[in-house]
Amino acid sequence: MVSTQADSSSAAGTGAPEQETEPMTVGLWLIVIFKALTALLLWGAFVLLLFAQQQDPRNFFTNLIFRTFRGDPPAIAIHAIVSNTEFITKTMIIRVAIATVAYAMVESTEAIGLMLRKAWAKWLVILVTVSFIPVEIFEITQRPNPIKILTLVANILVLWYLVKRLVDKRSRHAAKRAGQSALAHGA
Repeated sequence: MVSTQADSSSAAGTGAPEQETEPMTVGLWLIVIFKALTALLLWGAFVLLLFAQQQDPRNFFTNLIFRTFRGDPPAIAIHAIVSNTEFITKTMIIRVAIATVAYAMVESTEAIGLMLRKAWAKWLVILVTVSFIPVEIFEITQRPNPIKILTLVANILVLWYLVKRLVDKRSRHAAKRAGQSALAHGA
């Protein structure tokens, strides 16, 4: 007869199954930092959008560029502001702010969950990353630039790393169960 207690050992006598805590590897730390920086940038963008919504968005972004460059912005910055803010309305700013805060919350949740080594956080990162890769590829085909390409490469690396960790973990658990089963049948 095979005992079920060997498979469901309890942690500290609480009756709860013992969960092994995965170590924080360099790769996982890099992903946490990447997600945290992305979240901070998105939160900053959200705050800027809130300020832009309170006045004429074109004037807000023009003033922001002039303040950033201390009254002497490069021509490329002026061209970017003029060409990208021509049709911006307050309603559009509100919609972009809502999308920005939603994505900032997702990125923050991913970073915190990964830092706390929660299994659901890996799956959340995988699902969100997979869902954005087609959009990133489309964006690159429409208007390629180095930042978009680097973002795509970084997201593919994050995806590869987390999927590899999950597959390796499942393989270790399967081997462990097979070993325990062989011991139980051999006894």
